[in-house]
Amino acid sequence: MLGKYPLITNLPAEDLQRAINFYTKLGLKYLDNSPKGLAFFDCGNATQLILYERGRTKADHTAAVFQVDDIETIVEQLRSQDIKFLRYDDINKNSDIVTGDTGHKIAWFNDSEGNILGLIQTR
Repeated sequence: MLGKYPLITNLPAEDLQRAINFYTKLGLKYLDNSPKGLAFFDCGNATQLILYERGRTKADHTAAVFQVDDIETIVEQLRSQDIKFLRYDDINKNSDIVTGDTGHKIAWFNDSEGNILGLIQTR
């Protein structure tokens, strides 16, 4: 019943303006008419990201994933924006990009608020 509808992701932001600046730097389109305490972004293919202002939370899991078609290029572009990629001892301690058993390529990084974001290339 929900499979045909776009999914909107909500993430907390301790400093909403800092988070707006971060996601704008990633190339997301900020919607200027966002209500007070919220920031709405268009993310492509009818998906959206909503940031809401609140105290810092601690999540040790991936909160949102961008599906990309050329992960190596995107990782290089993000590195040029001073984005640091996460490495995990049991998964990818020697590389920013992991290739899974199915051939999917995955990488992780933190946003300005400590949320863990991912990139995935499925083709």
